[in-house]
Amino acid sequence: MPTCCPSRKWIAALTFFAAARWYNFGTFVGTFRHGYVGHRQQVRLHQADSDESAMVDTIWSKGDKPEASPEREAAEAQRKQRWEKVHKEKDPDGDLFVSKNFHAKRLARVIKNRMQLSGRAVMRVIGDRSTNHALKAIAMANEMLQGSDLKGEQVLGAVPYFKQVKIDEQDDLANVLFLECKLLPRPRLEDVTVEDKQILATGTREKMPKMAAALKNRLRENAAAVVLGMGPRQLHLAVKAILQAGRFLREDEGEEGDGLKVPAIAVMPAMQEFAPRLVKSRKFMKKGEDDPVSIGMRLECIDIRNRWAPAASEGDEDAGSKAAMVAAPWVTMARLLKISLLFGLVHVGLATNIRGGHQEPTDKSDDTLPDSLLAGNAVVGMDQDMRTKMLVQVKAMDAIVDACEDVVCGELKCPSGFTATKYDGHCCAYCVNPDIKIEPKIVGATGKFGAEESDVCPYVWCFPTMCEKEEIMPTEENGQCCPVCPK
Repeated sequence: MPTCCPSRKWIAALTFFAAARWYNFGTFVGTFRHGYVGHRQQVRLHQADSDESAMVDTIWSKGDKPEASPEREAAEAQRKQRWEKVHKEKDPDGDLFVSKNFHAKRLARVIKNRMQLSGRAVMRVIGDRSTNHALKAIAMANEMLQGSDLKGEQVLGAVPYFKQVKIDEQDDLANVLFLECKLLPRPRLEDVTVEDKQILATGTREKMPKMAAALKNRLRENAAAVVLGMGPRQLHLAVKAILQAGRFLREDEGEEGDGLKVPAIAVMPAMQEFAPRLVKSRKFMKKGEDDPVSIGMRLECIDIRNRWAPAASEGDEDAGSKAAMVAAPWVTMARLLKISLLFGLVHVGLATNIRGGHQEPTDKSDDTLPDSLLAGNAVVGMDQDMRTKMLVQVKAMDAIVDACEDVVCGELKCPSGFTATKYDGHCCAYCVNPDIKIEPKIVGATGKFGAEESDVCPYVWCFPTMCEKEEIMPTEENGQCCPVCPK
């Protein structure tokens, strides 16, 4: 073979680089399959223009595309409109529609506000991701309420149940999951072992009955059960398994028909950290790096058969169920505030009638002192420093018995014009000037210039000191009744 003619290997190598240069995959494959393609006609594929689709379809696949169907497109558009109506339309009952695009933190604020205003918050949930968002929102709302509105043994939870709902005239009846928020007692889980209370959520529908049976057995043996799940799929199936476990509990009681649809289990969701299945070796981890964790949900379940009446699922609770549920603290405080205001108004009215028969109406500034002081039953005394004046009520409560038995009084040395005088209702004597007369309308200690009752000595009112330096406040150690000026 003459040396001037290139060999097949050289031709293949040149063709390989040419294919790599022009991104011609067909020529690249042909180089390895046939070895020599020098006499083949090179055909480049059509390059998509900037205004065309980025996906280049081959000739044999263009004819296999399904033709556009106006009926199918119209049905798809109608279905999307109906779903948008479900998620955007305001429900007349005030229920919250939870969609997969609803932010959990914003939903938690809505739940918190509704629980504070009306004590009721109901969510409609459709789909796996919506269930996940709703459970997260309840957990966040519980954290927002804890410490400020919820204290002690109260926890915000939810009672799940299914109800048949018809969206519009064209739609059929569909089972929709409802989550009704309730205030529930905190479950006691300290005395229950992990094996007796925890259940791992399943990710398949075939294992749901087994999970529901295990949950029912946990609730029959213990006060509470815990379901651990991670991801929207597991949490959605966990809620369905909880509902099925409630039906099993009702069946054990002999319930039939509609009685099986009454909720029997409530859930209290909370965020939970899960360790990974595969732990990275320490030698491959950076300094200070921790093991990765996954965030899931912890569903604490309690039996509410004694707290939830059969009519509660329809929105009507009887007297027994109302008494059994935990009352909201803000509702109780509102009732007590109304009672206190009413009680106070009645007593103010009685006091006004009683005072009106004995003396002339006084100014608002005189209302801070009792009637005995306004009538003149008070004297001007001296504090322990023998310089600070104070107002001493002459007669205190009549029902004091042996109040001064353990009190030891010191020796008084009164300044000129003041004498040591002992009064009923007081344990020790005071330095009193009997020549100073107290008028019925006291100006100095009525609120206009002071009138602060002593925190240390009962039935003593302090005048303003007008000190140029910081006052010495009265304590049980220094024996003062009122603030005094430093010497």
